[in-house]
Amino acid sequence: TRARPCTMANKSEVIAEEILQILATRSELDSYQYACETGRDHQVVIGAVKSLESLGDVVSTEQQQLERWELTDEGNNVVEYGSHEARLYNAVRPDEGTLQSELMSSTPNAKIGFNKAMSSGWLRIDKSPSAGGGPR
Repeated sequence: TRARPCTMANKSEVIAEEILQILATRSELDSYQYACETGRDHQVVIGAVKSLESLGDVVSTEQQQLERWELTDEGNNVVEYGSHEARLYNAVRPDEGTLQSELMSSTPNAKIGFNKAMSSGWLRIDKSPSAGGGPR
C-alpha cells in the first residue's frame, strides 16, 4: 500500500480519532485546551470536531465564548523597555537637561513619550537664553 500524503484532511482525521479516544475515557473535552496541550491549531481541532458532528450521534458539542488578551508588539516593547514617556524621561540628563531636538531623536516614539511626559508634569521646557542652544 502507498502512504497518503499528509494533508489537512488527514490531520483532521488523526485529531478526530484522538478526540474519540480521549472521550472514551472521560465525558468531555475542551477543544481550546486540547489544542494548546497538543500544540495544534485550534481551527484544525474545530474542523475535526465538526467532522465528528457530521457523523450523526457520535459527539455532542456546546459552543463557548473565550476572550483572551494578548500584548501587541508595542505592548511587548513597553514591557521590555518601559513606557514611551519613561524612556524619554530617562534620556534627559538630570544635571543640565537635554536639547529638545536631541531628546526627540533619542528614543522610538519620542513624540508620544514627550507629549505624555509633559502632560504628566514629568518634564518642563526651558526656553530661557541661559538654556543655550535651544529649548531644553
